[in-house]
Amino acid sequence: MMETSILNQLPFDPGFLILGLIGLVLILLILLISTMMQLKSLSRKYDYFMRGKDAETLEDVIMDQIEEIRNLKAEDRAAKDSIRTLNRNFRASFQKFGMVKYNAFPLSELTEVLNRFPNQTKVVILDACREIIGHRGAMKDFAPISAPQGSVIAFATSPGQSSKENVGTGHGYYTEALLKYMSLPRVPIETTFKKVREFLFAKTSGTQIPWEHTSLVGEFYFNPDTIYDGAAYSLEAYSDNGFRFSTDSKIKGIVDGLKSHSWPQQEPAVRSVNEIDFQTASGNELFVLGRNIYQAADGNCYACHRFIDGFSENSKIPTQAKLHILNGMAYEIYFDSSNKIRNPFKLGYYQKIIDYLEQAQFYGSRDFIAAKLNAVSDRPIYIPGQNEAMEFVIQTHSEDMGRCVDDITYHGKSVFYDEEGVEKPKTMDFPKETTSYRLMQEISGKVAAPTDRIKLQYDTELDTDASVIIPKYGFEIKF
Repeated sequence: MMETSILNQLPFDPGFLILGLIGLVLILLILLISTMMQLKSLSRKYDYFMRGKDAETLEDVIMDQIEEIRNLKAEDRAAKDSIRTLNRNFRASFQKFGMVKYNAFPLSELTEVLNRFPNQTKVVILDACREIIGHRGAMKDFAPISAPQGSVIAFATSPGQSSKENVGTGHGYYTEALLKYMSLPRVPIETTFKKVREFLFAKTSGTQIPWEHTSLVGEFYFNPDTIYDGAAYSLEAYSDNGFRFSTDSKIKGIVDGLKSHSWPQQEPAVRSVNEIDFQTASGNELFVLGRNIYQAADGNCYACHRFIDGFSENSKIPTQAKLHILNGMAYEIYFDSSNKIRNPFKLGYYQKIIDYLEQAQFYGSRDFIAAKLNAVSDRPIYIPGQNEAMEFVIQTHSEDMGRCVDDITYHGKSVFYDEEGVEKPKTMDFPKETTSYRLMQEISGKVAAPTDRIKLQYDTELDTDASVIIPKYGFEIKF
C-alpha cells in the first residue's frame, strides 16, 4: 500500500519510469554482451600468443628477439662501413667508355660468335633506330633475335621506334643514360637497364623505350667493387708461394704454421688469426692467409674447419678483412699457385665456402671469384650465385647390369667425343658400375657444384639408386 502511494505521488505516469528502467536494463545487457565478446577475442589472442609457451619460455622468446635486433644493428653498422669503403674506392676509380664503328653485318653472325663462348658473360648494346627504310620506303625492323646462353643484347628502342639525339651532347639520349648509370658501383646489369629505361621514358615523353633480350645466369656488374677485383692483389699474392710478408707481420708466422702440414703447429697458428692487427694488415697478406687456411682445411686441419664454420659470426675480424680472407679461401679452391684452373678442384671443405659466397654480406667475394671463373672458358664450372642448376643430358642404352651411358652433354657439347665425333682418350679401358646418385656426385665434383645445383636429364626415367654403367672410368668434363 505504501509503495502504491509513493508511485501515486509522482508527478508523471509511473509507466514511464518502468519503461525507462527496462531501457536501461537493455542497454546494460548490450554492453555486457559487447564486453564478453571483446573479452573472448582477447582471450583467443592471448591463447594464440602463449601457444606452447609459459612464462619462462616466453621470456626466452623475447630475449631471442632482442638478440636478433642486436645482430641486425651490428650488420647494419658493418654495411655502412662497407658502403663508406666502396664510396672511397669509387671516387678513386677511373672508367673508360668508347665507341667503335663497324660496317653493318647480319645479327645472325653476331649470335654465332656469342655461342662460341657459352661459359662467359656477353653484353651487346645496339644504340640505333629500329625503323629501317626498305625498298620503296617501306618500314622494316631488325629480324627476330634471341640472346644466346649467358648474354644480354640491348636495343636503344622498342621495335619501330627511332633513337632520339641530344644535340647538346653530340650523342643519343640512350648513350647519355648508359654513361650515367653504368659507372654506378655494384648495380646489377638488370637494374642498370631499368634505370636507363626510366631515364629515356622521362626524356622522350615515352616515345623511346629500350628493349633487352637476356639469358644471363648469375649476377653481372658494369662496375663491381674495385677493392675486390683482380687488381686489388699482386701477382705474388696470387702465386702464394712467392709472396713476401713484411718483416714484422704476424700473418707470416701464422702462414708458416699453416704450411707446416703438422696439426700441432697448424692449430695454434689458426687460433692466432683473431690476434692480428687488421688495421695494418694489407689486402695481399689477408688474401694469402685465406688461401693457406683453406689449404690446411682441405688437408683435414680440424682447427681450420672450426675457424671456417665460425667465420661468418666472428666479430673479431672486421668486415673488409673477412672479404679479403674469403677471397683467398675461394681462390684456393679453384686455382693453383700458377693461377691455372685446378684439375681436380680442392673440394675438401668447399661446401661451407659456397654457402658463405651466396650470403648477402659476402657478395663482394662472390663477385670476385665469379669474375675469375667467368674468365675460364675451356670447361664448365659452377659459378657461385648463379640461379639455375647445371643441366647435363645423359644418353644411355639398356644392358643386363643396368643403363649403360653412351654420352654426357652440357649445353650440347659432348664429354666423351670431340666436335668431329671422335672418341676422346679413356683414362682406363674397363667400365665402372655406379648409381644415378653417385654419378651426380661425381659430376658435381668435376664442376665444383653442390649436388642440389646439378640436374641430370636422362633419356629414360631412372631412380637415384638405379644401376648405371660408365664405359670410361675417370672421365673429364672438359671441352
